Amino acid sequence: EFPPVPVTLTTLHPFTSAIMASAVVHASASLSFASRGSISTKGRKVALPRFAKAVSTRSNKRGVVVKAETSTDLQTSTESSTDLTTYEEGRDADWNITYFPGMVNIESMIETIFFDGYNEKICVYAPGGAAEQMLLLPLIESIHTRLPNAMIDVVCGERAHSAYDICPYVRSTFIYNVGGFTLPDIYTEIVGVLKGEYYKTIICAAPAKAGEQFLLWMASSANLVGTTVSGFDSIFSNRLFADAVVASTDTVGSLGTSSFASLEKIVEKSLGGSYDPSQLPKVGVPAKSQKWAADLLKEAGLSAGGFVLAHGVPSASAAAMTMSAFPASASMDVAALKAVGKPVVVAVPRYEDKHAVESMAWSGEVLTVVVVDTPAKLAALVAASGGVVAANTAALPMASYFMKPAVGIFESEQVASLYAYTGVKCVAASAASSAVAAM
Repeated sequence: EFPPVPVTLTTLHPFTSAIMASAVVHASASLSFASRGSISTKGRKVALPRFAKAVSTRSNKRGVVVKAETSTDLQTSTESSTDLTTYEEGRDADWNITYFPGMVNIESMIETIFFDGYNEKICVYAPGGAAEQMLLLPLIESIHTRLPNAMIDVVCGERAHSAYDICPYVRSTFIYNVGGFTLPDIYTEIVGVLKGEYYKTIICAAPAKAGEQFLLWMASSANLVGTTVSGFDSIFSNRLFADAVVASTDTVGSLGTSSFASLEKIVEKSLGGSYDPSQLPKVGVPAKSQKWAADLLKEAGLSAGGFVLAHGVPSASAAAMTMSAFPASASMDVAALKAVGKPVVVAVPRYEDKHAVESMAWSGEVLTVVVVDTPAKLAALVAASGGVVAANTAALPMASYFMKPAVGIFESEQVASLYAYTGVKCVAASAASSAVAAM
């Protein structure tokens, strides 16, 4: 037996008691919030229907249409149903493996899965706007060719993410101000999003400074590669990146069609496999945009292939889809279209520009001016046209990918020589009329 231990009761200060009570309340609220099923709002996309885990509001998941139903009971998990628009053999709506056709044992299953790139996620950190993403599509094609079954996601700007509506290989896009100013809460949110995806490889296509290098490093990828800026910021890449190359310029697209050539070498070294650089990337047009273009042409009395599309009139709109590297080449003179022997459809980014172009129409000629503010709509018109005449905009690489004859009008022959699109003749503004007439 032990003697009783005296117990001394100490009265807590009122302020200390209030702090402890507040901590208990916050802890109880956190536990109750964590224990209940997550609630997804009506219409929000759901990543994992089984657990009702909602996708980030800044993400855009492609290829899968998910309908969410909100539960009225806070203790009941959200029920959701999934309608597939695309199907991959052995995968469900969320790319979870469901069965292994043709396999006889677990060893052969695992070997084939990892050999073909199943369960491997790759993220591309992409700079620039919608036009610059067109220069990045050959890199996406290269990744898909090397690992046909890998899931490819892209982190890009708000104006840029819709460019991947025409790319069949991109699973999701995450909106982030790549290369620009970002608030701390957005910075930490994108870190959490990338970390939660468990990417096997992250490819930084942007000339990353120290802040963006740390952002991608905190995503905890096993293989972080890409480009960095020169100077002091490149010191960190030696420790944070598995393989990095210093960009020759910080301006995205200033090297023309070879802007991401050095990155392709890193991808080849990192992912292995083979890829033919002369192979054009595969692109397509969403059904909604195809219908929009068909209705537009029917109303204008035009047929597919019976008109020439012009893009790149002077405009201050952010939806102009121009290359930012050479501002003087971002627009062209509408008078250069006089030499076109077919009806001309001029695509403008907003209605204010439409009225300005219609007032510039030369005597005796009628231009069909349409408002095109998304890459998918522009791709629909490019695919339906008989040729393209454009300034340094997204229409030129689209014309090359859709194998349409095109003429690109630039500020000088020196700048025009940087953009070597297949099937596109790039000329200076002084030679635009003769090049258009010979198209």
